[in-house]
Parts: sequence; structure tokens; C-alpha cells
Amino acid sequence: MIKEKVLKKTLYDNKDAMYRLALSILKSEADAEDALQDVFVKCWHQKNEIQITSDIRGYLMRATRNRCLDMVKKYNRKYEQSGIYEDFMDMDKNGVEVKDQLVWIDRFLEQLPEVNQTVFHMREVEGIPFEEISKTVNTPISNVRTILSRTKKHLRKQFNIINRIDTPNTLKKTER
Repeated sequence: MIKEKVLKKTLYDNKDAMYRLALSILKSEADAEDALQDVFVKCWHQKNEIQITSDIRGYLMRATRNRCLDMVKKYNRKYEQSGIYEDFMDMDKNGVEVKDQLVWIDRFLEQLPEVNQTVFHMREVEGIPFEEISKTVNTPISNVRTILSRTKKHLRKQFNIINRIDTPNTLKKTER
């Protein structure tokens, strides 16, 4: 059983992280807001039944993730890029917009299983500790680290492929 004051404060303190997680999965601001509202309502209605002795944040993140995955399954639709990374837009040393690179990252991430996308977002965008990610995705910490490592390796590999295609020198070598 969780007290109303504690629940209100906890929901308020974690709403931004929960929203960003929902947005990273659903890629739609309206759907992310709906998912968050569903989680809030469910928690409020079940406040007398919730038996959490520690790590309420992990519980809320897991509930948010599960609700988002349910929505994706229910609607079975493809979500468009929503601009999660707009704050990171800039120009790199070659004059290529970082925005373009972030669009590629999203495309490459979409090729991976949902758990890889969630782990990557939680660690690299949110900066959430491995222990909390482990509880949220219900996977041992060692597996979370492996998933993140493999996800980064996949991204590097995909960027290397693109760079080889875009580099004029490699085109000349292949033409010979």
C-alpha cells in the first residue's frame, strides 16, 4: 500500500523521464501523453494494492514501457520520427548536420529489437543507471551491458557502411 502524498510526489518527480521513455518508444507526443496518463490513472486506482518497498522509479519506468509496448501492439502501426533529439542539433566538423546523423541513428535503431532501443534510450539519452534499466526491462545487469554494447557496435557498423558509400576514395577503389 502506498500513501497518496508519496504517490503524487513520486509521479510528479518521475513524469519527465517517463514521458521521454514513452516518446522514445511511441515517436508521437500525443500517444506518449496518453500512455503516461494511462499509467498515472492505473497507479492511482491501484494505490492501495501497490506493494513496492523500494525502487518505485523502476516500477514506474517499467509500467510506462509496458503500456507503450501494449499500445504499439494494439495499434500495430509505424510511428514517425518525432524529433526527440532536437536539442542536439548542430554542425559537425565536416559541415554535416548532426540532425542528419540522429535521423540515421533512429533508422538504425528501428532495425533492432525493442529491448535494444529501450536500453539505448534509457542509458544514452536519459543517463539512467544500469541497475534501474535492468529492473525496467527485467533483464540482468550483465545482459543490459551486453545489449548496449551490441547496439553501439551495430550503430558504428552501419555508420561505417554509410561513410564508405559516401566517400569518393572508396568509390574509386571499387571502380578499378
